[in-house]
Amino acid sequence: MNTDTCLKIQSWIDGELPAGEVAEIERLVQADPGAAALARSLRVLKAEMTGNELERPVPVGREQYWGGIATALGREGGSTRSVASTARRRPWWLTVLAPLGAAAVAGAALMLAIRPEAVPPRAPQAYAEIVDPLDDVSSFTFRSESERMTVVWVDTR
Repeated sequence: MNTDTCLKIQSWIDGELPAGEVAEIERLVQADPGAAALARSLRVLKAEMTGNELERPVPVGREQYWGGIATALGREGGSTRSVASTARRRPWWLTVLAPLGAAAVAGAALMLAIRPEAVPPRAPQAYAEIVDPLDDVSSFTFRSESERMTVVWVDTR
């Protein structure tokens, strides 16, 4: 059953399916066990949701609520600054030094990656076991820093 058919069954349950397609979906639900199961589960879901939706009342009137949102976003009465005006107020030296600083940090990171002897040795880490959530598959991981090797044992029972 494809997605379009599932959506038509859902529309049929909700009473939103066009009248010309109702008979076709009813025949499908009677003939196909998968479609019948989907229709049953959607009916149960609709029954559970009907009358159980959490109400969240707004403490003020509708116009005041949406007006407050518009004001907070700066559409009414507030001063809005454009990105261009903010960029013009930035000092010239900041515009020059920020990219240079970023380039220096990237260069230092690249040099550390190229020269691994410049990196201080790490303390040996405890052995870790990786547990797979699947019931029929288990795995064990072992990492040896001195041998520069990782072994992963996967057991499928």
